[in-house]
Amino acid sequence: MSKLIEYLLKRNLKIGFAESITGGALSYNFVKNEGASKYFKGSIICYSNSIKTDVLSVSKETIEKHGVVSNKVSEELAFGIKKILNLDVAISVTGNVEKNGIVFFSVLFNEKIFTNKILMPYINRKKNINHIVDEITDKSTSILYNCFT
Repeated sequence: MSKLIEYLLKRNLKIGFAESITGGALSYNFVKNEGASKYFKGSIICYSNSIKTDVLSVSKETIEKHGVVSNKVSEELAFGIKKILNLDVAISVTGNVEKNGIVFFSVLFNEKIFTNKILMPYINRKKNINHIVDEITDKSTSILYNCFT
């Protein structure tokens, strides 16, 4: 987490999230740190499909064609949250943690979208969500690092 925050602070970038499966856990990991207002702008928890479509502009056709747990929905969520909150870095996440969990998350920076898939066995809901947050943070750090080098 601290490396990602360092990148944001060093470059004066604001980050925000569209969170479905993580339900605010990703945002909490950022705002629990002192000085979060210097790099964190906000988030929308979009657990229901109506928030995804009506607020974040995910196409109903995309959901029907690809499913709500898909790379396409993740990408549309990232573009939606970036536009609403006027973010430098927009991260979105959608997924399912039950049984054999599948999660898609996208990082949108400088109009480039990077989408990743996380597969994991079901342990319990809390542990799986914490694992997702850690994975997103680690991979987002790598993505942003590669954008600057």
